[in-house]
Amino acid sequence: MNEKYNAYVRSVADYFIEEMKKSTAPWQQDWDNAANVVPVSAVTEAPYRGTNALLLMAVRMSQGYGDNRWLTFRQVQELGGKVKKGEHGTKCIFWKHLVEKDEKDEDKTVERLIPCPFVVFNSEQCENLNLKKFETPEHEWTPLEAAERILDKSGAKIEEIEQNQSYYVPALDKIVLPLRTQFKDAEGF
Repeated sequence: MNEKYNAYVRSVADYFIEEMKKSTAPWQQDWDNAANVVPVSAVTEAPYRGTNALLLMAVRMSQGYGDNRWLTFRQVQELGGKVKKGEHGTKCIFWKHLVEKDEKDEDKTVERLIPCPFVVFNSEQCENLNLKKFETPEHEWTPLEAAERILDKSGAKIEEIEQNQSYYVPALDKIVLPLRTQFKDAEGF
């Protein structure tokens, strides 16, 4: 069991290292898009936590999924859908809490956490699901006047496009950002 868990941990770590090399790690941006909404169960709407949340955010960003909802294969079937041909799920870990009697002392108990792997699919990897339409969150956004003045006086060419990245284009001497309304707040922009 430890070998399987260690292999899983290595695979998650390797995935994050590759995403960091591509500069697409989910914690490096402050705007909402296909990658920055907390992943949730499509059935219970409960948010994923810990490593599962980070992994699913990274996979969502990397694959460009617009929906933050995830389902197990069984849940897909229960919702009347099916996984699209050729799609592969993402392996996560559920920690099962066990309380057992101590073998050496029957009056004591021993607590253990058992890693239980499971595979989930983003709702966009499925078809014919009986789910309500995914709605992108709206943010109230008020510009910071001092920051706007600094940007205006800088003379920098700044272009805003609905997208999932920000970058500088040396050949055009311009900065390209996601739309202001994609940012959670003015400070993030």
